[in-house]
Amino acid sequence: MGFSNTRQGEIDVNEAEHAARDMRVAFQQFLNQNAAIFIAMARGGIGPADERFGEIGARLAETARALSVEVVALLEGVAPNAANDQLVRAVRPDIVEYVVERWQTGEPLDVAFEARLIAQVLRQSSKRFDFNPFGRGSEATSDTSVKLSFVAASTLMACQTLPYDFRAADPAGLQSRLLDAVVDAASENLPKMIVETSSDAEVRTVLQSLMKHFSKLMRSVYERETEIMVQRAASMDEEARRRWFETHDPIAELIKDFRARAHNIVAFAIATMIEPGRTPGRGRPQAA
Repeated sequence: MGFSNTRQGEIDVNEAEHAARDMRVAFQQFLNQNAAIFIAMARGGIGPADERFGEIGARLAETARALSVEVVALLEGVAPNAANDQLVRAVRPDIVEYVVERWQTGEPLDVAFEARLIAQVLRQSSKRFDFNPFGRGSEATSDTSVKLSFVAASTLMACQTLPYDFRAADPAGLQSRLLDAVVDAASENLPKMIVETSSDAEVRTVLQSLMKHFSKLMRSVYERETEIMVQRAASMDEEARRRWFETHDPIAELIKDFRARAHNIVAFAIATMIEPGRTPGRGRPQAA
């Protein structure tokens, strides 16, 4: 009888631990998928006492959910109701940030249209991630590629929706140039941020961090160059503008500036990681 009671007690403890773990996971998922909404409303001065609080929060959350499902369904080639739940959860945090950004700027968001654009960029970017910085021969899985590339896609898609595209004859080509620059910068700087004994999981974590921050950097550089170009064009007539674009490649200059800034970020990161008397490159890699 005593043994039975002890065994039952162990089962009860295990069940309690599992329940606590499930609660922690659920709480973390809620924060990952919804915190950006609460932060955005706080920035906009919309508090819990505001009658719009619940309605706006629910609308943004539902839009993010619907867009996440549509994107995954397009990538998998299935109906939305058959989209992989795990992938939907993986992309939703970035989708939420994208939806919130559009809400803050007042731009309308067509779920079906945006999903097609984002899926298109993901297909482009996922092909670029299957590399190993130390030539060990392993490749990222398709699921990992989607997860890693989506951060870039969410912000670069926002770039494409800006009102100025530098008179690009092919907007998709412009988007591809920006995306390639971000991926190239991440792949070039990744070996500086890891060591050869880093696990695949550690490499993916650092790569994801580089992609996230470099994508935001590209967005910032793009917006700055847009402002400069608009000011420059304001002083020209149409013929002068045409001649200027025929003899200049503003996107090349934009990418050059971005690359210099990306390398600068990594240089500062490495400098802060190296403690006095510590050999560079030793120790566990840290996310950028």
